[in-house]
Amino acid sequence: QQFEGYLTQIDSGPGFDDQIRNTYTFINEGSYYILYGSVTLDRQLQNGEVGGYYRITYNGTEKTERGFNVKIYVVEQAMGMLLESEDA
Repeated sequence: QQFEGYLTQIDSGPGFDDQIRNTYTFINEGSYYILYGSVTLDRQLQNGEVGGYYRITYNGTEKTERGFNVKIYVVEQAMGMLLESEDA
């Protein structure tokens, strides 16, 4: 599964299981999308640039040495593609 869009906001709040999670708000073709963070997604987006254009690909899960399932993502940022300010 793959998703592309401009990152408009990084925030944190209660997730679907009531634990505090990072949330990433994106805009794509005029619609807003919120992605909930996970350990691997948070690591890759911890220095995310608000206004940057990203492609996020979900590659399934892997089992860790300790037996936990971890979601695997590939996060790519397009260079030179920034969301233009609505104030401009």
